[in-house]
Amino acid sequence: MLARLSKLLGCLGPAPSSGRGESYKAQAEGQLTQGPAQQEQQAASVFELAFTVLKAKTEQLLANDQSLLSQEYNSLLECDVLETVEAAEHTNNAGKNRYVNVLPFDYNRVKISGEDGQDYINASLVQSAAEETPSWCYIAAQGPLASTVDDFWKMVFENNCSILIMLTRTVENNHIKCADYFNQRPGETAKFGSYRVTTTDVQEVSPDITKRTLQLKLYTTQEVHEVTHYHYHRWPDFGVPESTEPIRKLIKLLYQTRRERETTVVHCSAGIGRTGTLMAIDVILRRLWAMAEAGTAVTAEDVTTAVELPAVVHTLRRQRKGMVQTLEQYFFCYEALLQEMEDSMGKVAAAAAGGAAAGTGAAPAVAGASDGPRAAAGRNGQ
Repeated sequence: MLARLSKLLGCLGPAPSSGRGESYKAQAEGQLTQGPAQQEQQAASVFELAFTVLKAKTEQLLANDQSLLSQEYNSLLECDVLETVEAAEHTNNAGKNRYVNVLPFDYNRVKISGEDGQDYINASLVQSAAEETPSWCYIAAQGPLASTVDDFWKMVFENNCSILIMLTRTVENNHIKCADYFNQRPGETAKFGSYRVTTTDVQEVSPDITKRTLQLKLYTTQEVHEVTHYHYHRWPDFGVPESTEPIRKLIKLLYQTRRERETTVVHCSAGIGRTGTLMAIDVILRRLWAMAEAGTAVTAEDVTTAVELPAVVHTLRRQRKGMVQTLEQYFFCYEALLQEMEDSMGKVAAAAAGGAAAGTGAAPAVAGASDGPRAAAGRNGQ
């Protein structure tokens, strides 16, 4: 993967100049100003600056046999917090953990309804600071065990989660990574405790991603809750995909369909490796797209802070230990961000050229807008 990115960097030139002299003058002073075509310039300025910052950073990390990359990643280990995990280690709950070394912290574990001592599930509430804009909120969960599928659906139902992302296959390398918790084909219903899960629609978004609509019904009250389920089924365990395109496509779909302040459930097998990687990329791209759409001036410092991957991963790890589990996954985040900014610049330039040719002066849409409407004794896997 590092060799792939080294090749990519060799093919990339500098961020293309848009010919807006006053914008580049302002950048030198740390300020991106708004010209006459305010919205059009906003997106281009944000994407160009983010591309420049990310390209310089990745080139630096790859220098000297990637020593700085290892140093940056290893520095995150020093930030791991030592929060208590008493509920996860309780005798009654130990069998509910897929891996003995991936446990939710007591302070932010997700609780489900039940009698005293029966509220445990291996899942963590992972969210932005109160003052952060745009805000974000996820539930990071392990892939459910056969014995905890009903608890898993109870968590989704009680937290009113309408988007669920699955980043693992049920079996990988001859090991069970996740229990079957829904039926693959439309029209089929599965029963899990008090819940009935019916697959009502299936769409192949890409060769890598399947989108399903699931109807979740609580049998005792007949309440119904609809869930959009995205299954990215070609992400290898303990590795990264061959291309960043599928994960970027998935994140753009989420950006265009997710409601404000909505809690999104994300799981792989352990709920830290692939799960944390998607979250890190998603958080940073949401920041950049929000800046591009804002229509107000942003500083170069704002953009640089927005793409600060170590800070984002640190925030994730303070809420669930081990998020973004490997060095390869960590650098995959940089690769995805860099490639998305390159694609975004191209889309903005094409939209601007089209608007100029038509004489409309229309502002470009955010990149990707055309993709859709707005084991207890085991060691950890991903």
